[in-house]
Amino acid sequence: MSSIEKSIAIIPKVGGCLSLIGCTLIMRDVFVRWRKKKAVPLTSVVVFCISVCYWFYSFFSAFMSTWMAPKDSGAHMASGNTQTCTAQGFITLFMLAASMIYYTVLMILYWMIVKFGWTERHMRQWKVRLPYLLTAPIVSLVLAVPPLFYGLYNYSGGFTCFIAPNPSDCDHNLDMTCGMSEVAWRFWDVFMAMAIVCNLVIVIFVILLVTTIYKQERKNDRYTFRGQDRKRENTIMTAWQGFRYTGAFTIAYLPTYIIMVYQVADNRPQIPNVVTYMQLILNPLLGFLNAFVYFRPRYIQLKRGNPDKDRASRLSSIFNVDLSVTARLSKLRWSFNKTDRSDSGLLDANNDSEGQGGCYNNSNGETDLLSTLHEDVVESRDESLV
Repeated sequence: MSSIEKSIAIIPKVGGCLSLIGCTLIMRDVFVRWRKKKAVPLTSVVVFCISVCYWFYSFFSAFMSTWMAPKDSGAHMASGNTQTCTAQGFITLFMLAASMIYYTVLMILYWMIVKFGWTERHMRQWKVRLPYLLTAPIVSLVLAVPPLFYGLYNYSGGFTCFIAPNPSDCDHNLDMTCGMSEVAWRFWDVFMAMAIVCNLVIVIFVILLVTTIYKQERKNDRYTFRGQDRKRENTIMTAWQGFRYTGAFTIAYLPTYIIMVYQVADNRPQIPNVVTYMQLILNPLLGFLNAFVYFRPRYIQLKRGNPDKDRASRLSSIFNVDLSVTARLSKLRWSFNKTDRSDSGLLDANNDSEGQGGCYNNSNGETDLLSTLHEDVVESRDESLV
């Protein structure tokens, strides 16, 4: 077993775990807002859908990787069968296609809000929400279901089962006969065409978004005083946020585009190892990159508004997790243990004089420090969930 074959099975699990964490944080953030009965914008709902799709992709494709491939496929750590491979291929295609479309929908939605001044009240209407939320699963089902009838979900030679001829390396071996090779590659071409279209639409609408905001700010310049600084802060912030979303999407799929170029140039391409490693590292990371883009503006705003807060306090605020309670728990436990060690002799004396075991009362009248701390933790946790 070569080193690259072992890398194909192991490396994606790392990126998959990071994306699982990132997607979970985003989904939890939206859920906490909804649970607190706060208004959840349609953009946040779309980001939630993206995170759900990529969570399933990260788990079944990147983390499970070759575990779901058939044992006789020759893949490193292969432990599955034809049924598990088919299930993995279907989930991978469906979730990838849905996440791409939702990503495109998100960019279009941002532009519609800025261009036409859509309010949250307007976007709460089901006639507005349904087209944005149902397009992705419908199109993804249209793409993912037909390969089931042709048996096209096979081990692809990478880290997951996908649309591929059977056996996986038949395109690289002239002595082998490929099953449904032409049909498999036609479906693959359709999927890649959809991915390219989505990426182009994302770039186009990011440019339109930035241009629209810039024009609006120029109109507002007539109301500024002469000599007043025109920083274009809204344009700059929106532009960079759009570029980050687009950059995250492009970085994750850049190796796939490179592989596609090789396939267009040669019917039986030999993909360079460096491109393979790029795909193993970058492709599973989209969920993690999305979390970075999603939480970054909130972190920067909190840092500027509260420069005295430490990093743990800022992270606890943006993730809706009370990390300060954990810090106090560790600190007070250390203090209790230190006090317990230094006053162990006095504790024994008090126990002997009272003739019973009990709590030690110090000079400040504090009783059962751990019990008090437990109540404090519970109270803080309950307040954070209100």
